[in-house]
Amino acid sequence: MKPEKLRTAAFVLLLFPALLLPAAGGHKKISLELVGGVNWFAAAGSDSDHVAGENDFPGSPAYSAPALGLRAALLVSPRWAWTFDARYGLSAAIDLRDPSDQETVRVDAPGYLTAVAGGRRLFVLSRSLALHAAIGAGIEYRRVEEREFISDLGSKIIITAPARPLSPLLAADIGLRYEFTAALAIGVECRAACALRRPALWAVTPALVLALRF
Repeated sequence: MKPEKLRTAAFVLLLFPALLLPAAGGHKKISLELVGGVNWFAAAGSDSDHVAGENDFPGSPAYSAPALGLRAALLVSPRWAWTFDARYGLSAAIDLRDPSDQETVRVDAPGYLTAVAGGRRLFVLSRSLALHAAIGAGIEYRRVEEREFISDLGSKIIITAPARPLSPLLAADIGLRYEFTAALAIGVECRAACALRRPALWAVTPALVLALRF
């Protein structure tokens, strides 16, 4: 997606919930939500991207890593809300492979920070049970520094930091929550997110949520 189209899509996405404010009827509540889950990252890159001396380890395998987050939701009506979600993803060890000679090296996949803003729609199933769907856009920051690793063949491998640690991010999630009271709820959800870099990286995150409403 071209940067101009991405900016336009993000603007429309973030503007849409604001159009609901006049119809909110003065209904405004804030929900603070603790999120804990596991990121399942898809494989990225391929052997065809191999360039000797420049991109010796072109592909990253699929892997998983824990993630923690805090989300704030401004309920502008009983069914709609603005959301702002910040998460920290932990690092994980992965094995990279050089397709030219099958040399492998174990490295630390980077930890990261994400910030996503968007809108959420609530579907009430019963007095205590509700389904929600959300969509948003934001940024991802990869916490990567240049490091040295030793391969299985004894070679010194230098993994450099990315030229651009910041990447646009698109995300959507769906979840189910149970409200114990008007102020306390727990839930489960699953998010799909895509970091728009080269190569693009997809992640699916099942998570548990504790929500406190004020």
